[in-house]
Amino acid sequence: MLNPAGQIGATEKTEAERPPVPPKNWYWKVMVGHAKYGLGVYSLAPFSAGDAIGRIEGTVIYGASFEGSEHCIDLADDQTLDPDAPFRFLNHCCTPNCVLVQYRQKNKYTGQEETQTWVEALREIRTAEHLTIDYAWSAESAIPCGCRSEKCRKWIVDEEQLPLIPFYHPVEATPDEAPLLAESPVVEPPVAESPVVEPLPTEDGQGDPDAN
Repeated sequence: MLNPAGQIGATEKTEAERPPVPPKNWYWKVMVGHAKYGLGVYSLAPFSAGDAIGRIEGTVIYGASFEGSEHCIDLADDQTLDPDAPFRFLNHCCTPNCVLVQYRQKNKYTGQEETQTWVEALREIRTAEHLTIDYAWSAESAIPCGCRSEKCRKWIVDEEQLPLIPFYHPVEATPDEAPLLAESPVVEPPVAESPVVEPLPTEDGQGDPDAN
């Protein structure tokens, strides 16, 4: 899903803005299944815009050094979340139906402030729909996008950094261009005609007698 140089962040909201928390069995409403690129997360129930679909849980990595998997999510204060299934398999789309939201709150047992990351619906989601988010990577970390949505940016990149793509990736083809390159006809070089060699004349002025 991600790479160390292109970790995704999340929208920050206050605790007061938190939507109703889903029941403890919320994980029954999503599943991991096969997608166009590897695995993806799918809904097992409908969701309305603004619904909290589920909390992303996993291992929090502290410090600037990166030692997590390719699925990591940026948190605040040099913290990185290596998510557990199912949400570690959230795929990218330039027109996503979900968004990651982070809530800062104090742990009631330790008194320390902690960050919770939730997946929330951006719009109405039907049952069996592929759940996606916008990775919004930096232009430097961007790779070609194959989501094929109507507003696909052709690159997995933050929309505001899209104009910077030519500076970091000047010669790479986008997914739409790649098939055209692959399907270009193979032009064979022309075959030169063999030259006509005239026989050398013999002493009697006739051609080579062995030629007949």
